Amino acid sequence: MEDDIDMTKSIRSELMTIKDTFSMKEVPRDSLYIGAAGILPYAATSCSTIYIAWDINYAEENGVGYLLSPESAHQLLNIITPIQIGYGAIIISFLGAVHWGLEYAGFGGRHSYRRLKYGVIAPIIAWPTLLMPVETALISQFLAFNYMYFVDARATAEGWFPPWYSIYRFVLTFFVGASIVVSLISRGQIERPEQQQLKTLKEQANAGREAQFVNLESEEIMRREEQEMEDEEGESNGEDEESEINKETEEIDSNEEEENKEE
Repeated sequence: MEDDIDMTKSIRSELMTIKDTFSMKEVPRDSLYIGAAGILPYAATSCSTIYIAWDINYAEENGVGYLLSPESAHQLLNIITPIQIGYGAIIISFLGAVHWGLEYAGFGGRHSYRRLKYGVIAPIIAWPTLLMPVETALISQFLAFNYMYFVDARATAEGWFPPWYSIYRFVLTFFVGASIVVSLISRGQIERPEQQQLKTLKEQANAGREAQFVNLESEEIMRREEQEMEDEEGESNGEDEESEINKETEEIDSNEEEENKEE
């Protein structure tokens, strides 16, 4: 009984910790609202990707899209994805710039290159993702956001940032990372042209094999029927020959009898 009570208290404590973390009571309201607004483009692009992927697959199954034609859906996806990747590169660069701002303000003391280097590392990581394939770019940015979070969490522990900053960054990074993962999963559900072509080739190959099997089966049936007809003809020919032999034998016998009578 006491173990159950202790477990209940432990669960409540953990839930309260999670609630306090996501409530971000210590975060200044202006920073909280601006940060939340910064998540909206990610949420919008991810939700759009979910729907477009569904509409494209719907069109593949039914021959026509639910709200968009397949061409329009692909064009819209090709617009939304670069927006998400470009916005991600900007935000990652901004996270590095925060280190420069606090260094110039002298918050937490002067740390020179130890702090300023992150203002350079962030854009070096971020901007090459614009040249990468879509999936590679999204995965790279996901890793970059997590890397910058751990940098900021460590910097907060060392007093380079306000105490609330690590929690603030954790929550924002959580939602951004979730948006990127959702976009990746949604894009993975879309059948690529090469996949469609492979699927068509497989269907054609299966249809060809089925047609070949039907032809072989038809040929086998025809062969058996011909064999049966030949067997029947052979039997009938054999009976005719036997009857002719019998007739000839009877004629010979009758001739012999007549000769005997004449003698």
